[in-house]
Amino acid sequence: MSVNEGQDRRTSKKNALVEALRNPAQLRAAVLAAVLAAGYGVIYLPLNGKIDLTNQKLANSRNQLKLATEVEQLRKQFQQVEKRLPQQTDATEWMEFVLNGIRRSPLKLESFSPGTVQAGGAYQVISLNIKLSGSLEEVGQFVQWLESNERLFRVDTLKWAPANVDGEDCVSMDITVLGVIS
Repeated sequence: MSVNEGQDRRTSKKNALVEALRNPAQLRAAVLAAVLAAGYGVIYLPLNGKIDLTNQKLANSRNQLKLATEVEQLRKQFQQVEKRLPQQTDATEWMEFVLNGIRRSPLKLESFSPGTVQAGGAYQVISLNIKLSGSLEEVGQFVQWLESNERLFRVDTLKWAPANVDGEDCVSMDITVLGVIS
């Protein structure tokens, strides 16, 4: 193939293209394709990366907002119980506090045994196994004292049973109490 034949082919293709573009429908289609290709290359491709980056930032911001909301809720919950958490206590002082509460009530203490001290997050937790007997009202008042005193307690287990102490009908209660110490 000679050089002239190659140029003739290119020239004939150009002429055919120019002739085709003289048709208004084909010209519109060609212009539309060129505009779409330019829009895709000039506008969409650069913005697509920015859109993806913005979506990632938005997702991260939403996660941070969710975490901040959870932290705020936890802080509010902590403020509700903060005054009930002892500052400088040990297991002995905590047991004395519970024994003083029992002594103030007319209940009869049948057994009192401390459990183990375990880690509970930033604090330590001690368990006490207590067996008491008395009237149902007295036992109820003691449980109410456990729930409403200035310390943070949790009644882990509570078992009631009818009992007969000194010829009187009463209630025997086995209770396991968990308390927070520092």
